[in-house]
Amino acid sequence: MREHDVTFIGGSGSKDRFSHLWGSFEFRRHLAAYEFARRFVRGGLVLDAGCNVGYGCRLLESVADHVVGIDIDRSALRYARNSDPSGEYVVLNVSNMPLRENSIDIVVSFQVIEHLHNPGVFLEEVRRVLKQKALFLLSTPNRRLRLMPGAKPHNPEHIREYELKEFSDLLRRHFDKVTLLGLQASPLAFALEMKRLNPFPIPLPCMIWRLLSSIRLPFTVFPRRVRRIVDMRRSSRAAKITTDDFKVLRIEFADNPLDLVAVCRKD
Repeated sequence: MREHDVTFIGGSGSKDRFSHLWGSFEFRRHLAAYEFARRFVRGGLVLDAGCNVGYGCRLLESVADHVVGIDIDRSALRYARNSDPSGEYVVLNVSNMPLRENSIDIVVSFQVIEHLHNPGVFLEEVRRVLKQKALFLLSTPNRRLRLMPGAKPHNPEHIREYELKEFSDLLRRHFDKVTLLGLQASPLAFALEMKRLNPFPIPLPCMIWRLLSSIRLPFTVFPRRVRRIVDMRRSSRAAKITTDDFKVLRIEFADNPLDLVAVCRKD
C-alpha cells in the first residue's frame, strides 16, 4: 500500500481541522516512516501509540492481523473512526496503557516522544506490553538540524527534542537492542524543510534563524505579507513531494536526517 491508497472522508466537526493534512509535506514525511514500519510487520497485533487521525494504522492494516490506534486527542480519533469504520481506535494515554503484559507483537510511535514530559515512563510501558523478542519503532525530529544548543523547541507542543546521543542513551536504558537510523530527505524535500525553519525571503544563516526561533517571538512579528508569500511558494513546491522523497537509512549513512528513527527490541 502506498500513499495514494490512504484516503480519508472526514466527519462532522473534524473536516476543517484535519483536511489540510492530506497532501502536505508533513503528511508524506510521516507516511514514509509508516511505510518503513510495514517491512517489520508479518501479521500479529500492532499498536500505534499516538496514532493521531489513523493514516498510519490504515497502512499497517494491510500487513497485520490487527492494528489498534491509541491517542489522547478525542477529535483526532473521531476523525479516524469516520475514515476507517472497521479500525480500532481507543482514547488512551500512551504512558498509562491498560493492556496486558507481553501482549503486543509490534509497537510503533512516530513523532510522539518529543511531546512527553516523562518519556521514560512511556518507554517502560511500551516494554511492558511488548512480547519477548518484539520490536518497537519510533521517530522524533532531529534537534541538531532545528535548534541551537540549549534552545527550547520552537514548536510549543514539543516538550523536548533530541540529538542523536541523548536519544540513543534514553532508548538503551529501556531496551536490550537499539538500532539507530535517520529519515533522509531528497534535496528538494530538505530544501523545503530548511525554508520552513528559515522562512525569510532573504536567507539567514541556519544557526541565526534557529536562535531567533528559540526566542519564540510572537507570530505577528513577521510581516504577514512576507509570511503569506513564503507559505504559498512552499505549498506549491511541496505538492511535488511524495513518500519516495524520504528514505530511512542507518544513521551512519544518513546525512543531516530530518528525523531520528530507532528500531528497539525487547529480549
